[in-house]
Amino acid sequence: MIARYFSGWGTALVALAGLLAAPISGSQLIPLAFTTAFTVGLGAEAHVRLHRRFGPLRGRLHEGYWIAPALTALAAALAAGRSEAIATRIVPFVGALLVGALLVAQDRELDGHPEERWTPLAFALVLYLAAFTLFVVIYSSRLPVALAALANGGCALLVGSALFRPSGAQRPRIWLLAALTGLCVAELTIVLSFWIVSGLVGGSFLLLYFYVSAGLIQALLDGSLDGRLALEYGLVGFIGLALIVSTTPWRT
Repeated sequence: MIARYFSGWGTALVALAGLLAAPISGSQLIPLAFTTAFTVGLGAEAHVRLHRRFGPLRGRLHEGYWIAPALTALAAALAAGRSEAIATRIVPFVGALLVGALLVAQDRELDGHPEERWTPLAFALVLYLAAFTLFVVIYSSRLPVALAALANGGCALLVGSALFRPSGAQRPRIWLLAALTGLCVAELTIVLSFWIVSGLVGGSFLLLYFYVSAGLIQALLDGSLDGRLALEYGLVGFIGLALIVSTTPWRT
């Protein structure tokens, strides 16, 4: 119990320290962000493995409990290092708070409360926010098309794997569906690269596609997919696409 207490708080504090250093890191922002994400991921994985219901280690080597905290720390570090002066004071604390919230959500997942709805919803919202931030940062960086597609596809794969895990489906199936989602996001990145769009709008396109596809896959895995839900996601996708296309930045 004491070890879990220190591992949880220690992981959140490491995230906070890295995020506070991000605004003053200058050209070292990228190495700092990845170092912070790596350390947070290690702490999160250690924390969850100390849970009394984690079970035999051999059977859970590919659960990926490090993914959500690590990607959130990475996204927050990149956002803190690229934000305006006022935001740099807020983002580190918000990012560390979100990392802590993810650790709590993963603990609740292991505790086993299938009737609970708010914790999984908050977990998903934080992951979508992290994915959006990473999509925008990658798209805004003007990387070579192949590298940008690989980076966005990798982010979608990891986020999808973390989103699909609570469904209880077999891990090979989860990783396969997450990989297919990542492949589609990578292909969409290549298509968008031929448009002259801002990073914010490009990231919004990627997030919209990822949200709809990941939501449908998640419903498929937990057995709640039906015609009504598919129609709802279709409407969300159509309305979101209309809003994005109607903005002027994508034409400039």
